[in-house]
Amino acid sequence: APFDKSWIKQFLAFVAPRQHGGPAAVLLSRSIEESTNEWEVPTFVKLRSVLTRNVPKRRRSTSKDELFSNMGLLKSKRCVLENPSGGSDTSLRVLVLNRKASNGRDIPDTARIEDRLKSVQLPAQLRIEFSEHLFEGLTLREQAGLINSADVVIGAHGAGLANLLFMRTGAKMFEVFPFAYRPKIFSKQAQYWGVGWTGFMADPDEQPFVDKMLQASHAKELGKPHAKAVSRFQSIAKSSWRQANQTARSWPSLEFFNAPFIRVALRSQRLGLPESELQRLVAEIERHAKSLVRAECQMDE
Repeated sequence: APFDKSWIKQFLAFVAPRQHGGPAAVLLSRSIEESTNEWEVPTFVKLRSVLTRNVPKRRRSTSKDELFSNMGLLKSKRCVLENPSGGSDTSLRVLVLNRKASNGRDIPDTARIEDRLKSVQLPAQLRIEFSEHLFEGLTLREQAGLINSADVVIGAHGAGLANLLFMRTGAKMFEVFPFAYRPKIFSKQAQYWGVGWTGFMADPDEQPFVDKMLQASHAKELGKPHAKAVSRFQSIAKSSWRQANQTARSWPSLEFFNAPFIRVALRSQRLGLPESELQRLVAEIERHAKSLVRAECQMDE
């Protein structure tokens, strides 16, 4: 991708290589100097490693840092006074980070979510400000600014959630997973960056899953491992697992089922939220809103 449109390279442009970039910044400098494709994939792989696998060694402090300062972002935990003065910011910003429907894994019922948020019991000091955005086509600075200004982000599982590293300390990320798929990559990142995280699982969306399994079989009929995967998917979908298992840790997952391209197929589902998950979403937002209101706020909040 052109330098000015690459999320990775835009990100590294805001980071001081010695202090923060590590191997990713080194590879970036080599890719610019040599201007070949040789370094494009290593740059991506190394940055993904820096943001995920190596993050436990690099916990974020609560104070301001160079990355946030360079991008003009707020880092400290938000605080709303019990008795706000005139002109105080009293918005509880809820951002739905969505995907294009044509790409799959989109949240199709955002109007329903917005409507349900009207039932949220907020402290008297706050009011909900709802917005929905697709990050495709936005610059890194624009993406970072949107997610940094949000108190709550409801996001479809996908690469766009890597932007959670720009969220304020203590803000909330609600990740919506495709049915029977629950990788831990962003929950771990949220923990390391000091961001609250809660997972929600969408209803089964069988047809896209079956279509991808058929495509992976390279035949008119499902191959044996793919047929087994579809059968298992249907069996879980018909079970009462949601009533019996209320935590993400005990959710059913086919992520490691022995069938080629099963993760691609699982990620092709749309992310329609059932009523039980919407109720849980409302409860989580109410809990977070109450935590923001305090008698006194520190100067950096």
